[in-house]
Amino acid sequence: MIHDPAQPALIALARQLGSRYDTLQLTFQHTVGMSLDQFLLGLTDAYFKRQVNFGPPQQQRGYDPIITTTEIKPGKRGRSSNVQIQYALFDSLIGPYLIAETDQGMCALLLTHPSLDPIQDLYRRFQGASIHPSPQLQHTQNMDPHTGFPIPANHRLHLIGTPFQIQVWTTLLGIPFGGLCSYQSVARNIKSHPRAVAKAIGANPIAVLIPCHRVVRQSFNQGQHPWGGYYWGLGKKGLLIGKERHAVRYSKHPQ
Repeated sequence: MIHDPAQPALIALARQLGSRYDTLQLTFQHTVGMSLDQFLLGLTDAYFKRQVNFGPPQQQRGYDPIITTTEIKPGKRGRSSNVQIQYALFDSLIGPYLIAETDQGMCALLLTHPSLDPIQDLYRRFQGASIHPSPQLQHTQNMDPHTGFPIPANHRLHLIGTPFQIQVWTTLLGIPFGGLCSYQSVARNIKSHPRAVAKAIGANPIAVLIPCHRVVRQSFNQGQHPWGGYYWGLGKKGLLIGKERHAVRYSKHPQ
């Protein structure tokens, strides 16, 4: 969709979806919190290119989480044998997701993968850990009513990964709300290669709060998507970008 400088006529879009124009608008407004016109405007090719900041990630973070790290050796799969993890399920603007915590902080915020539910994803990522549900977590999170995700604040984050992954993930915290950055820019910032950075970004276990969705391609060829990739699906990435950019444009920043 964002390859086109102009978006499709909404009446034609509603007809293609088998819906009335006014019904489509009301449903989208109620679900997403903005009109479909505003959302599509944020994702047009011309608007997208005009708004992207391809400079280095800002050193001053949008919020200051308390970060604890547990480093593992690259290639180590049974990396969480001494970790106790509790989790709970939540619902959001882009579907169900999971929050998991250790005694040192949030270690995962996992969206629904196209072929893997969040609980399966949690066990895959933290093999060997002691994992159990904890419904009381649902009562300890301060949620944004417009998105269903935790409001960025002074969260305690427990980053479990290789030293390089942790370096990349903490760098992403410098990309401001509503901003975008390229894979190349992140790589320059930490003196690494864009492909290695992209791989580490794809392994990010804390979606939204560590904003890997704000990293996009600086340039792209025919057949490549300008957003790059997103582990949980490009549709979710687009909705997160569009929602944030709308909030900034209309001064509805949750922070």
